[in-house]
Amino acid sequence: MNQSLNRILKGYKTFRDKYVHGDTSIMQHLSQHGQKPEMMVVACCDSRVDPALILQCDPGDLFIVRNVANIVSPYEKDEMHYGTSAALEFGINFLKVNHLVLLGHSQCGGVNALMNGRILAKMTKKDL
Repeated sequence: MNQSLNRILKGYKTFRDKYVHGDTSIMQHLSQHGQKPEMMVVACCDSRVDPALILQCDPGDLFIVRNVANIVSPYEKDEMHYGTSAALEFGINFLKVNHLVLLGHSQCGGVNALMNGRILAKMTKKDL
């Protein structure tokens, strides 16, 4: 196996040992009682930006939706399905989150591409 796969398998074992096993585990509590996050975060999917790590939150503290450049598309009344708006609707209306954070970051490739017009030049009509 390659080094990256071994690293994530070791990480998963550490996660299970720390969060899953035991009668007082965070994950067991969340499994039995469900999630009740007070905060929702819309963040970029950039691998350098992990909202839970940045905000030092435990599992169950944040309801997170991630996409390129943390874009929130405008509301459209049609039959299409939109991931970010669906997550917002679920978080606000069903989970009753109290706070919504739009978490941007420096050196965002998605924002840079959008601001410099590169994203449209590289995409074709079939991509949209």
